[in-house]
Amino acid sequence: MQNTEITGWYYVHVSYAARRRGMEVSMTELICIVCPRGCRLAVDEQNSYAVSGQGCTRGVQYGKDELISPVRVLTSTVRVNGAELRQCPVKTKNAIPKGFVFSAMRLLSGIELAAPVSEGQVIIEDVCGTGIPIVATRDIMQAGAQQQPEFCIQA
Repeated sequence: MQNTEITGWYYVHVSYAARRRGMEVSMTELICIVCPRGCRLAVDEQNSYAVSGQGCTRGVQYGKDELISPVRVLTSTVRVNGAELRQCPVKTKNAIPKGFVFSAMRLLSGIELAAPVSEGQVIIEDVCGTGIPIVATRDIMQAGAQQQPEFCIQA
């Protein structure tokens, strides 16, 4: 049995010692995070990234993509001035390459928005040259402004 390391929300099988000694590691084990099933995938790097252990076709694509070019949807918050809520939740509109996540977080740490903020409003147009925007995921009203109810239940 080989070592397993916790990375984010899933387990990744790695053998750093074998790679340091020049030995070829051909299988990588992943826990699929595409759906709630959490299938244990085995990806054969030497056999065109053949995937086994998946419960659906989405697991095959996830296993290949995770080893070839991993991507993540970034979710965070940014500061808001002049609003009752001091933070606004934001996210990338699409997944960005995993290597850009920390750079994107540094960009977000320096941003302060002025209320009001609309859901879907573009906060950053192009994250790290990927062409993917970061958008607000909630309406933020100005301090003291009356917020209209989204729905009304009549008796």
